[in-house]
Amino acid sequence: MKSYLLLSLIPLLLIVPNAVSALEVEPKLINTPIYNDVDLIISGELNQFLEGKRLVISIIFPDYTEENYDVRVTDKGPFALTLKINDEWQFGNYQVYGKYDEINFEETNFTIEKTADPRTITNNQNESDVQNSNETILETIENNEIILVIPASFVNPDKDPQYYIDRYYNEPKYKDWFDSNYPQYESIYQAVGIDDPLPDLILRGEKYYDEEKDYEALFFFNRILELEPSNIEIQIKKGFSLHYLERYEEAKIVFENILKLEPTNYDAIFGLAESNYYLGNLNEAKKWYENGLKLNPDNEYLLSFLGLTLTEMNDEKGLEFITESLKIDPNNSDLIFNKAIALNHFKKYQEAIDTLDLFLKIEPDDKEAIEFKNEILSESGILKQQRSEYFPKTVDSKCDLVHLLLWTQDNNWNPVFLLPPSDEVGTKLNQIQEKYLQQVKEEPWKDAELRKKAVQDVENLLLADIMKKYNISSSLKPIVREILVNPTGGDGNYVLGLMQMLPEDYTYDLQCGKILKSQYFDELYPFLEGGYGKVTADKMSIAIDEAIAEAETTQISISRVNDQKGGGCLIATATFDSELAPQVQKLREIRDSKLLQTESGSQFMESFNSFYYSFSPYIADYERENPVFKEIVKIGITPMLSTLSLMDYADTESEVLGIGISLIIVNAMMYVGLPVFGIMMLRKSNNTL
Repeated sequence: MKSYLLLSLIPLLLIVPNAVSALEVEPKLINTPIYNDVDLIISGELNQFLEGKRLVISIIFPDYTEENYDVRVTDKGPFALTLKINDEWQFGNYQVYGKYDEINFEETNFTIEKTADPRTITNNQNESDVQNSNETILETIENNEIILVIPASFVNPDKDPQYYIDRYYNEPKYKDWFDSNYPQYESIYQAVGIDDPLPDLILRGEKYYDEEKDYEALFFFNRILELEPSNIEIQIKKGFSLHYLERYEEAKIVFENILKLEPTNYDAIFGLAESNYYLGNLNEAKKWYENGLKLNPDNEYLLSFLGLTLTEMNDEKGLEFITESLKIDPNNSDLIFNKAIALNHFKKYQEAIDTLDLFLKIEPDDKEAIEFKNEILSESGILKQQRSEYFPKTVDSKCDLVHLLLWTQDNNWNPVFLLPPSDEVGTKLNQIQEKYLQQVKEEPWKDAELRKKAVQDVENLLLADIMKKYNISSSLKPIVREILVNPTGGDGNYVLGLMQMLPEDYTYDLQCGKILKSQYFDELYPFLEGGYGKVTADKMSIAIDEAIAEAETTQISISRVNDQKGGGCLIATATFDSELAPQVQKLREIRDSKLLQTESGSQFMESFNSFYYSFSPYIADYERENPVFKEIVKIGITPMLSTLSLMDYADTESEVLGIGISLIIVNAMMYVGLPVFGIMMLRKSNNTL
């Protein structure tokens, strides 16, 4: 999408000039006596270093061919490119320009010429090679066909043809003389016997224009207009290239000159309106958009951009014009974007977001639209509200903890604590401090020991309070302790590592991972970029999306298997009559919040499930059919469930894995051993009877 379509609503920001830097060439003039010994040096200076971006110096030769040279850049500051000039280089004028990402270098030039340049003939010198200014150039007639002599008779073969071309374009009298006396020739180029460069210049200029390389296109448009000043189409494209390069004042002049020649030229009217808009001349912009609508009342672009101008003038009729334009072309992404801008301007934030969502369905990768949507979400408070709605009641995974850290910065930011404690803690902290000061006063020789104990008391107090306040699972206590090692802000390096979540970290707690990627990734991305670099961070962003999608697919598959087998904890569900029973929920909590949070635990559960689901459906069914058997199972399971409290003491991964797996094995034995024992007792009883 061309940048002129993405209109800002802050006029001061619209007038920022395009970044242009200067290039220097030494020497500017090279002639044949020293021709083979010259090093051409092209130099400049970079004000900033852009990692991974190319600095390209381009040289356009006298025949309009172009060569590009890469310059290695490792830091900001001066740079230089040295080229060896040899006899393979053409005589004539060379144009030099450069580009470093979006930074353009101002065009410069150098010249290679012969020692005795034939083009040094004075303007007043008569043409000795012209026999007679009125002589005919129709040299021969064969079979009633006029044969045109090329080169023309006035051309001296000892002179460079460029001499005649330069005089034609630089001396008005010479041009009039040629046009009057040699009308049979299509151009001065044909007369002197060389190819006319104009078609090639137009082709190359329009190619750059279509590729949105406006700086390069402008170079060729200027050359074309030197040769053919009356080419209106090229003038229009030059105007828009200047506009896209944010050179609005120059673009305005170009469009005004076109309208002097063609007062009803639609493109020039639209371009002039656009240039005035970006210059902050809203009344002038409004006038020219209205003039365009008089010529073409159903033009959707004129309607939409007139609406945007009225919006900038705080006139709510602007929305009506934009809405009318979308009736003509409802799927035009440019018009949809304009509507979002207007809705945001009038503080209709949710409608603006919905409109941008429609835009992103058409152009899903448009970075400006994504940034605009995030800006509205943030500044309107909608994002903060959405984030609060999704915050978990229990923090039981690393992902939840990262979510908590980000959430506190949104809702309860504290310059001292990454995880602010409750208000009551302040009084207790003062008590610890007063106690320490009193003890030091009484036993000053124990200062180091007392200080160490006071710091430990503060740490324990904060840890207990934060764990309780945010309902953080005990399995995360070691991580929270690391964050609070320094109560005046936390260990920055540790928190930095915590924030640099890998793709798999988003899948261990899938619901949390999806929220972080969709709502907080703008805050998390700088941590990845700072730790791994932009290229790797971009790849990780894609890998995170892929990991989440794969995890969702796996989760759906597991859910279907569990549904087919009657639920997750089949025997416990049958024993206590409901999946919502506290005993069943406790079993799930061990599995989901403890074991599945580690890679080893996940692998164990995968193997255990294969074994467990091979027999559990049959035992669960038998429980439902036989109440006595069900009671026997319940009597055996109930005492065993009390042992699950041991998991509260598991902090490290090895402890979680060891205690958790032990309890799972005990469960399995109880699930299998007790039911089998019960069945055997029932059968023995039946045989006795």
